[in-house]
Formats: sequence, C-alpha cells, structure tokens
Amino acid sequence: TISSLLTENIDYEWITYAEFTKLIANLGAGLVKIGATPRKTKVGIFCNTRKEWLQIAHAAFSQSLVVATVYA
Repeated sequence: TISSLLTENIDYEWITYAEFTKLIANLGAGLVKIGATPRKTKVGIFCNTRKEWLQIAHAAFSQSLVVATVYA
C-alpha cells in the first residue's frame, strides 16, 4: 500500500534527467544495433511495473519503434 511505502526504509537510486537521457539514447542505439527498424519493429515488454519497463519503453519510443505492453 502507499502508506507502507512511506513508512518503510527503502533505498532509492536517484538519477538526473541528463543520466536518464543518456541511458535512453544508449538503450535505443542498442535496439537499432540488434536490428530494430523504425516504425516496423514491435517491442514487446513483459514485466511488472518498474523503472526498467519505463526505460526500455522510452528507448523504443526514441527510435520510433512500436511498443506493446504485456503486464505480468
């Protein structure tokens, strides 16, 4: 629950917008390097909601790839 998240001792790993932008650019370039083609390649993401889900989705969007989500 939300209230338990506020009271638990959770270590967060903060990153800056610049770090996020660089990460997305690198992930996007990696997708293209393994053969992803803009507007043709469909990227399926099967994952619980988490930061990696968002990162790979943004990387795919940055390369004009089609994203299909499958929620775990």
